[in-house]
Amino acid sequence: MSGAEHELHPVGIHQLMAAEAMHIYQPDTYWAGGISEMCKIAALASTYDVQLIPHGHSVPANTHFSSPSRPR
Repeated sequence: MSGAEHELHPVGIHQLMAAEAMHIYQPDTYWAGGISEMCKIAALASTYDVQLIPHGHSVPANTHFSSPSRPR
């Protein structure tokens, strides 16, 4: 199961991950608060050992976020 594209804040995604609500999280980079917030969500995904795939509406931001050259 995947989802969370309409979750607007890392706190909400953290609650979903703590509840083991899904296996793949797909927050929208713009709606989640930008790249800085997505980095926080990525750290949560790593902690909970779940997949994180940015949602498709934020193509420029998602490309930047997914780039291997971005600071981590």
